[in-house]
Amino acid sequence: MAAMRPSQHGPDPGGLVSEALFRDLLNATFARRADGGLVAVVRVVLDGASVEEDPSGGTSAERFAEECAALCRAAGEDGVAAPYGPNGFALLLDSLVAPHQATHLAERIGLAFRERPETEVDGALRSVSVGIAFNDDHDVHEAVDMLAHADAAVREAQDRGGDRCVVLDPVKQRDLAARLRVRTELHESIDAGRFEVHYQPAVNLASGHVSMVEALVRWDHPTRGLIAAGEFIELVAEHDLILPLGAWVLNEACAQLAVWTAAFGVNAPALAVNFSGRQLQHPAFVGQVRGVVEANDLAPRQLFIEISGDTVTGDDAVGARLRELVALGVRISIDHFGTSTSAMTGLQGLPVDLVKIDRSIIDGIDEDRHQATIQAIVAASRSGEMMVAAEGVERTEQLTAVRRLGVDQAQGYLFGRPQPADEIAVLLAASLAAVGE
Repeated sequence: MAAMRPSQHGPDPGGLVSEALFRDLLNATFARRADGGLVAVVRVVLDGASVEEDPSGGTSAERFAEECAALCRAAGEDGVAAPYGPNGFALLLDSLVAPHQATHLAERIGLAFRERPETEVDGALRSVSVGIAFNDDHDVHEAVDMLAHADAAVREAQDRGGDRCVVLDPVKQRDLAARLRVRTELHESIDAGRFEVHYQPAVNLASGHVSMVEALVRWDHPTRGLIAAGEFIELVAEHDLILPLGAWVLNEACAQLAVWTAAFGVNAPALAVNFSGRQLQHPAFVGQVRGVVEANDLAPRQLFIEISGDTVTGDDAVGARLRELVALGVRISIDHFGTSTSAMTGLQGLPVDLVKIDRSIIDGIDEDRHQATIQAIVAASRSGEMMVAAEGVERTEQLTAVRRLGVDQAQGYLFGRPQPADEIAVLLAASLAAVGE
């Protein structure tokens, strides 16, 4: 059967449409069925191989999608099919009477692919994983939600070995629905400006002065109040919100640093702002940093770009980007450091100014192996002209130990929790006064 190219404007006679049009049709179906009627999305993914160009034109996914639309017609279903993702397709079924019609069709699709002659499918594409979502799933209100449910179902089918059909069970539906609600709330909160930056102080162990503050984003949730980043940052990244939120945090924190610089002059703390590898690799990132530093009239050395230790290991592209940032005059900090035996080796040749020892090592500082790790990091940092900080210092015994082991800087609840900018200003003033006594 010859492949049919997806239409960019509407369904063709075979029922095959583009991915974008599929989403539009699904949203239109939701609107039309708002008062009742069962709708299903069936996601089909080829097991064990990626799609290849079809000798008859198009790709094998397009050919499979068209044949799937034909299966729908043979079953008496008014289905629309679209190539969807790199190795599969999606079906929209909007004239169902009962859920079993969708599952029966999915079984027929799986059987059809298993029975295809090897010569037609290049030998490898002989089974499919199928995931089904219905519009009566919890909190499914638009195309993106229903497709997310179908994607989750097909991932479960693959995790269970493939060559099967899965409809999410109610517990997983509720969990996914909760994540979808959070995603919607995140979008709304970014538009409404419901985020704050709090700052956690770090102290220079030689002078006792607050030498740095780390910017930490907080979500001012409309019903739950302030939420720490650990509870939502994964979803921010998952739903492509990390770039706009990260840009906002950088702007907000650097503007605050300018205020502290005006108030405290040379005694103003340095500022560390966290970034993910994805943010770091964005083509506009270096220009964005330059623009924010210049707009706030900051000395570039006042800003530390902070990234996780696992981001830099063995990644030449990240190393090149770090060197671009250092050329601007900003400094580089590596946090969550020391949990890997190859951590220090991974920093060789990189322009790193500060490494922060992971709090898991500080938590176990009474153990000889953790003390040996800290000693090794301090020794290596001296040869590389890097400073060393300890994260998660909460007890005086930990502080005594990191001082004895030669750590330069400490951060943790012993010195202060993350707090709003006005409280940090009071802390800075008190720190300067204490040092001056």
